[in-house]
Amino acid sequence: MRTNRWLFSLACMLSVFVCGNAQKTPSPFQRGDRVVFLGNSITEGGHYHSYIWLYYITHFPDMRMRMYSAGTGGDSSWDMLERIEEDVYGKNPTVVTATFGMNDSGYFEYNGDNPTAFVERQMYRVDTTFQAMQKIMKSHKDTRVIMIGGTPYDETWQNEKNKPFLGKNATIQKIIRLQREAAVKNDWAFVDFHNPVLEVNRVQQAKDPRFTLMQGDRIHPDNHGNMLMAYFFLKSQGLAGKPVAKVDIDASRRVVLANENCFVNELKVSDKGTVSFTYLAKSLPYPMDTISRGWEKKHTQYEATLYAPIMEDLNQEVLRVDGLKGAYRLEIDGDSISTFSAEDLAKGINLAALTNTPQYQQAVRVMHLNEERWNIEKRFREYAWTEFYILKRKGMLFQDNIAAMDTLRANLHTNIFLAGHLDNYSKMMYPEIREAWNQQIDMLVDRMYQIAQPKVRRIELIKKLIRLVRSLRWITTTALSLALVGTACSGPTRTIEEVHFSDYVNPFIGASTNTEAAGAYHGLGKTFPGATTPFGMVQVSPNTITGGDNGSGYSYEHETIEGFAFTQMSGIGWYGDLGNLLVMPTVGDLRTNSGKEGGVAGYRSRYDKSSEEAKAGYYKVLLSDYQIQAEATAAPHSGMLRFVFPENKQSRIQLDLARRVGGTSTYQAVQVIDDHTIAGRMECTPEGGGWGNGEGSSRYTVYFYAQFSKPLKDYGVWSVDIPAGQDRHREFVESPAFQILTANAKISERPKAYEGEHLGFFTEFETEANEEVLFKAGISFVSLEGAEKNLKAEIKDWDFDAVRSRARSLWDTALAKMDVSGGTDEQKVIFYTSLYHTMIDPRIYTDVDGQYMGADGKAHKSDTFTKRTIFSGWDVFRSQMPLQTIINPVLVNDLLKSLTTMAEESGREYYERWELLNAYSGCMLGNPAISVLADAYAKGICSLDMEKAYRYADKTSRMFGNAELGYTPNPQSISKTLEYAYTEWCMSQLAKSLGKQEDAVYYAKLAQSYRNLYDAEKHSFRPREANGRFEAWPEEGKLKEWYGCMECNELQQGWFVPHDIPGMVELMGGTERVIADLDTMFDKTPTDFLWNAYYNHANEPVHHVPFLYNHLGQPWKTQKWSRFICDKAYKNKVEGLVGNEDVGQMSAWYVLAACGLYPVCPGDTRYEISSPVFEKTEIQVGEGNTFIIRANRNTPENTYIQSAKLNGTDYTRCYLDYRDIMKGGVLELEMGPEPNTNWGVNN
Repeated sequence: MRTNRWLFSLACMLSVFVCGNAQKTPSPFQRGDRVVFLGNSITEGGHYHSYIWLYYITHFPDMRMRMYSAGTGGDSSWDMLERIEEDVYGKNPTVVTATFGMNDSGYFEYNGDNPTAFVERQMYRVDTTFQAMQKIMKSHKDTRVIMIGGTPYDETWQNEKNKPFLGKNATIQKIIRLQREAAVKNDWAFVDFHNPVLEVNRVQQAKDPRFTLMQGDRIHPDNHGNMLMAYFFLKSQGLAGKPVAKVDIDASRRVVLANENCFVNELKVSDKGTVSFTYLAKSLPYPMDTISRGWEKKHTQYEATLYAPIMEDLNQEVLRVDGLKGAYRLEIDGDSISTFSAEDLAKGINLAALTNTPQYQQAVRVMHLNEERWNIEKRFREYAWTEFYILKRKGMLFQDNIAAMDTLRANLHTNIFLAGHLDNYSKMMYPEIREAWNQQIDMLVDRMYQIAQPKVRRIELIKKLIRLVRSLRWITTTALSLALVGTACSGPTRTIEEVHFSDYVNPFIGASTNTEAAGAYHGLGKTFPGATTPFGMVQVSPNTITGGDNGSGYSYEHETIEGFAFTQMSGIGWYGDLGNLLVMPTVGDLRTNSGKEGGVAGYRSRYDKSSEEAKAGYYKVLLSDYQIQAEATAAPHSGMLRFVFPENKQSRIQLDLARRVGGTSTYQAVQVIDDHTIAGRMECTPEGGGWGNGEGSSRYTVYFYAQFSKPLKDYGVWSVDIPAGQDRHREFVESPAFQILTANAKISERPKAYEGEHLGFFTEFETEANEEVLFKAGISFVSLEGAEKNLKAEIKDWDFDAVRSRARSLWDTALAKMDVSGGTDEQKVIFYTSLYHTMIDPRIYTDVDGQYMGADGKAHKSDTFTKRTIFSGWDVFRSQMPLQTIINPVLVNDLLKSLTTMAEESGREYYERWELLNAYSGCMLGNPAISVLADAYAKGICSLDMEKAYRYADKTSRMFGNAELGYTPNPQSISKTLEYAYTEWCMSQLAKSLGKQEDAVYYAKLAQSYRNLYDAEKHSFRPREANGRFEAWPEEGKLKEWYGCMECNELQQGWFVPHDIPGMVELMGGTERVIADLDTMFDKTPTDFLWNAYYNHANEPVHHVPFLYNHLGQPWKTQKWSRFICDKAYKNKVEGLVGNEDVGQMSAWYVLAACGLYPVCPGDTRYEISSPVFEKTEIQVGEGNTFIIRANRNTPENTYIQSAKLNGTDYTRCYLDYRDIMKGGVLELEMGPEPNTNWGVNN
């Protein structure tokens, strides 16, 4: 828990303050209390009273009470005086809390000529009004009163868009002194919200002046502010330190040393070390909402724990067990919760901090019901505002008739808030509506108290050994729809049955890691040929090798298959990851090692290459050694395999649960649920290799819920004893020792459950000739329950062909975003396969119920976006993301929200450049997330909390940038300086758009940092060391790979100044010299475009270079070279990608260029016009709009644009604006065989 130490002193500060003023603190509420919270909009729209009641319900579930909001927006004390009898005491309260001051203290008057006189008048009015209020409150002698010193107006928050009313807070403090004095005089209790909130803001703003607990108006506390208010209130009632429960056990003596607020019985400690007991807590843990709820709320209840010791004071469910050794898995009611060391257990663990316990989930149900109650109650508060603020003053209080409605309509122009309340009043004026909603509230309250009742739990601490364990209890849930994918891929208006776009997809394009064919260590496309759905979580694909730089797990030239995994990465290097849940059908004797191609026997099999077939959402192959035909298909969160077996008495399906591309999972669990079902998990950590062989900090757990069409009769688990201290990285997995070790696994027959460090599961059965046996599984990165839900929502039966058909339909819908005509069938295959490859990532990371695993290792739920993962930032910011802003803007927004929540949940508060399953891998360089953010914001498709996003982007840029020296020193000085200068330009654009002028100037200056590496004598950028010296000039000059560059040379990286092309041209000697240098570069480029020292299309830094001619007055050369690259660098064959696919970037380049568009500088909304491959391209751009690019007389010879029209009007520019595309229309190009050197030259 990241709390600030100074906040632990808040209790002391408050107690001193209390004692010094002889004021009374409130006692805890009692059974049967009816508590009414009187206030203004901070009470009406705030959650603090709801959070207080939630604490009482969960902590004292047998002590029933009611709490009511009597907050009304805009109220001052004199408004409250008018309604206090009917609206407050009409609820028959036993306790009334009262707070006012925010509206009483005024607003714009502090900017007037005489604010001092205004304050004096206001204070007189407040004092007079409050005296009258006190008389009424004292007349209700049986009602206890708690005065609350309200929250401050945040004058110190740094926000240029909202200038503060300086001096307002001093007036609020004067009002609070009146309240405190009245409390002392009347023997009322007093609670101070004001000073503690001020203190939190003061300390946090010293670190970050943009921090505030308020919303953007400086007035209303956000959710984290409301939680702090609830904390201060509960603490003042003396409830801090009262635990949910505490259990202290000495396992060595088998005794319960202490149990507070709970009952512990049936304590047992087995010979194998399992500690078990029954546990009945009198309270539930206090649930913390991780979703920002309420109008204009941007923060969550949970965030309050960062600024106060809420968990320590109010939410301690402590389990302490001494006398143990080793590591133990905690299970509650059969559900696996987490693993703890004996040392952790001896210190004590706080179960209330574990959100996956049954008791916490029990409390979460109460929390959501309470939120629903709050929403309904807020309608009553809006009704009360209308009655007391408008109708009472018209003499029409509670008339609730047509005349009242007419009066309200007549006053709409006099009050801006009335328009927002009128619809609510039009319903609530009817008593039947009010009665129905009151009944709903009563029902919700009853249900909350029912759910909150204590339950006996069974707790077990199971020592982590490779041994049999008891099976878990599984929760079945109602299946949900597949709508998650639909948000990213809505189709065109015409019906999909007219054409199957997916028929043009060839998943074998790029499916090779062959370094020899690539002519470079990077290999070729590294795509996978297996079945997936658009941006799906699951990819069911054959795996041919474990180890090597083989990111997709498959390479076409390999001759054996070791199984079909349910997760894959697309087109990446750095040794890869995923490849989890490897399923293999076999016959004959059981083998537990994979074997190695070319000599080591294992469960792998040779396959008939001629039988291999791949389509969008489908894969098929014949495994020659076993004579088993295997077919694969997929749904978004699940997959299915159909095996056709030969006649054999020893047929089998086996699962290697330890298998992982680039390494191994380090811990697995599996259990048998019923005669057809197993479930389990695979824990993957950096210690087991994976992404960058462990250097990329990849850490995740894959949960699975799997079913077999044949019943489980003869089944078992194989377990490998991993030697103590054995390194488990890629090198070990590739070694002969690994094959020997895994070949000698221990077999356990028919266990109900098993856990260990290297496991596999198998089920054996007899088959007739050509007998079909099917396997299906859902996966989740959140929980076992999530995996089960995912499977049951998507694949309810055993109809393989129906699942395949749905997958094909999903692809048809997604690919129909772009409809091309003309060109050859080969070109259409290349185009639609490229489009297909751009729709694999960033993939869904959210289960069907909306839950995802956060970067804090906790489950989160979002109803506002789909959490996504795999952001190969250094690659995809160039083409892939700008493409998606056109065809899938919602997806780009999802990605940005995903990266933002990752920054927030991790506590790092900066953007990662290469994200995989929440890992801050640090792969490559630059700040590409800032590019995507700036581009989306410039295009108007960004629905983020921009203040938060900017704050994270600002921190990112200051952590990784050119600020310290005016350049970034070696290593990779050129690449880093130029890439950072570009995103510093992006930051300047963002800052300017957000009104942050000082930042805009600061970053605009840094965006010129590229100049500080240019050596005019060498006509080249040169890397500098930290001392300012240039690195020695190499013999190869500009062509020296890695000379200050990342995976390239200066000739390639040196063109990357997209944000200041005129400045770059001037630096390099002027337009003529730059054009000559570009011409030379392209002339020397090999026509196969494989890895080379010139225009190296196999690597990303040069991808914008062909389009620079548009900026240099020679757009016909952009047309020439973009068309030439499309024709030569992309083919309909396995070697059809000249370099790594890089998570959609290589293919996105083709899709854009083939359409005749390209973005040189994301963050600017300009798209270059080039030579389209097709005669006609129709792009579905959303909201029913279609943008058409028509290239008349387009042939392989007619590659040059002669003239253009946009929506029927002559068009002479060589670029379009994003907005021109998105509003729909027609760009019509006349093509010819010779350049028109007059068109498009005025760039």
